[in-house]
Amino acid sequence: MPRKKQSMVLWYEAPAGAWTEALPIGNGHIGGMVFGLVDEECIQLNECTFWSGHPYDHANPKLKDYLPVARKLVLEGKQAEAEKIIETHMGGPRTQSYEPLGYLFIEPAVKGNPTNYRRFLDLSTAIAGVEYEIDGVKFTRELFTSAPENVMAITLACNRPGGLSFMARLDSEHPVVVRGGGSGTDAVLSVHGQAPDNVVPNYEASGKAVSYEKYEGMHFEIQLGVLACDGEACVAGDTLRVTGATSITMLLAAATSFAGFDKEPATSGIDPATICKALLEAARAFDPAMLKQRHVADYSALYDRVAIDLGTSPSATLPTGERLKKIAIRSPASNPLTHWLMQAEGIEYEREAENEIQAGFDDPHLVALYFQYGRYLLICSSRPGGQPANLQGIWNDLVRPPWSSNYTMNINIEMNYWPAEPCNLPECVEPLVRFIKDLQVAGSRTAAVDYGLPGWVCNHNSDLWRTCNPIKGWTGWQWWPMGGAWICRH
Repeated sequence: MPRKKQSMVLWYEAPAGAWTEALPIGNGHIGGMVFGLVDEECIQLNECTFWSGHPYDHANPKLKDYLPVARKLVLEGKQAEAEKIIETHMGGPRTQSYEPLGYLFIEPAVKGNPTNYRRFLDLSTAIAGVEYEIDGVKFTRELFTSAPENVMAITLACNRPGGLSFMARLDSEHPVVVRGGGSGTDAVLSVHGQAPDNVVPNYEASGKAVSYEKYEGMHFEIQLGVLACDGEACVAGDTLRVTGATSITMLLAAATSFAGFDKEPATSGIDPATICKALLEAARAFDPAMLKQRHVADYSALYDRVAIDLGTSPSATLPTGERLKKIAIRSPASNPLTHWLMQAEGIEYEREAENEIQAGFDDPHLVALYFQYGRYLLICSSRPGGQPANLQGIWNDLVRPPWSSNYTMNINIEMNYWPAEPCNLPECVEPLVRFIKDLQVAGSRTAAVDYGLPGWVCNHNSDLWRTCNPIKGWTGWQWWPMGGAWICRH
């Protein structure tokens, strides 16, 4: 007899204390990080095409003049002199940065010390949730990003009739204009803004690290609407106010003016406000139950292709964070998996724990959960029609993220996609294939102008604008023209 299907749920007994502890949701286009805060919920938002910058000339025609000089020095054994030539004359501009889009804040009217708190992410349905009680009233939140409708759905409810009231607002790290109006299911709150025209990477000192001065960055729009509400809902100023409800489902749409890696997003882009409006209107064709059903069916068609059962243990009933702590005292400090898991959960490793190492590993279900979590993250961050998963998938909260949250071609983007086909997710590779085709176009100019050669080339960094040139920096990673060839081996 086959075993009962195991639960694949990450869950916690407290809200996220940092961005890295929030729960990720996504549909390959929209990304969200759910904190599960009680007094004011925070959902950090991303959109896969929202990057700083615009199409720029990354060619370096002087490179081909210095290439034979550097080769000659290497052949003469003058490594240091060759590196100086490369680093001084053969590097081009650095990549632009993947940017945070904004935030959705939800401030409930009922606040206080919660009991029976639970924050969870169900990998089998791609639904995140929060539930807790205050003064005997149970409050719940359910969130998912629908790929069929390309919207985020947020449902809030309580078990006391009319006991749900809150204020919702949108904000961003970037300058925005807030608009809104309407009541009931016609209520819509929106923000419109523009990305920086340049962001200097976080590893480079700069007096002007983030620039909006030229207004060449792409435009973006976030719209928050009401799908269903049994109370009163209206937009007042910069806030969506809901009173006397028992349940409400809101829809969030996000879009940018990006129209292609070779199109100026500020002057030749598409209108993100029109896109958001159309997405909300299309999603309103479904009631909350049908919207959820369509989301689960679409996601499950990918996720359910692979099942893994390694057995279980008493630890399987514990919150996910507690299970990771138990691994910490069973695994040596030298174990890289232990360190990665603990860092992901914000757990500090105590060196003294090495003296408490216990023999054996008694939580095989956690390994299965970890495996399925990897599949979940790829499904959420790489779907047909979107951009490839970058250094942080589809999630980023920093204007100057580590390594620009870009496409690092000398290992990282390749590693993102190594598990795709072995884990039965070939559709998730489609953004990578389109990315390679774009690189072929952009890299042809790099090959011709920089190297004076036919064909195409991509070096060790790229971005939304399909940078292919060697960027300025240390020769060890700057001078690596194998990125295009390696990624084609996927």
